[in-house]
Amino acid sequence: MLIRLYTYRIASGRESDFETFLRERSLERVRELGGLESAWFARLGDGPDATFVATTCWRDFQSMIDAVGPDLERPIVAPRDPEYEVSGSAQHFENIDEPAVGSGTDGRVLRILRGHITSGREEEVYTSIRNEGWPLLGRLGGIVDARIGRQASADGDTIVHVTVWRDRASIKRATGGTLQRPLMPLPADSFTVESINHYEILASLVGARSEVAS
Repeated sequence: MLIRLYTYRIASGRESDFETFLRERSLERVRELGGLESAWFARLGDGPDATFVATTCWRDFQSMIDAVGPDLERPIVAPRDPEYEVSGSAQHFENIDEPAVGSGTDGRVLRILRGHITSGREEEVYTSIRNEGWPLLGRLGGIVDARIGRQASADGDTIVHVTVWRDRASIKRATGGTLQRPLMPLPADSFTVESINHYEILASLVGARSEVAS
């Protein structure tokens, strides 16, 4: 499976219009895409400072190419009105296949952690995730979905950890009130957190079920 993380760039002053577009039109655009397993459209911040992301999971790389086309920087969902001046950038991660976590529905908060594994510690980290981290996630109340993707590099893999939550209170309980910390324990000095962000989910599609946040 492939995880695609797309960060939008929106013309200044059109943020509210774009949010309405995502809530009302995004799901109809992605529902029929072959190979798409799930999608979350979300917002961080408000007004001119708002950032919008689309996190999508695909059956494989070819499915994503068939839907997006050869231009990997192209969004899978954007208004056709050129006045929006919608553009952005994409990152692609190979999914680390693990059993599903959570119910898969009713998510309201998208949490995205980006980090870097110390070179030479990759297998140690992945073993810890599989044997300790993933079972721990399954015991956390309020977690709806969880995915981990990797970008391989000779300097140490880059990791994106995507989790979906019922609400922010659930995340606070899971992190002991410290939102800017990883959810899973990892071997000492094996991993560096680059960023942790919490987005409000505007619309989502998981399997056959779609949902627009109210």
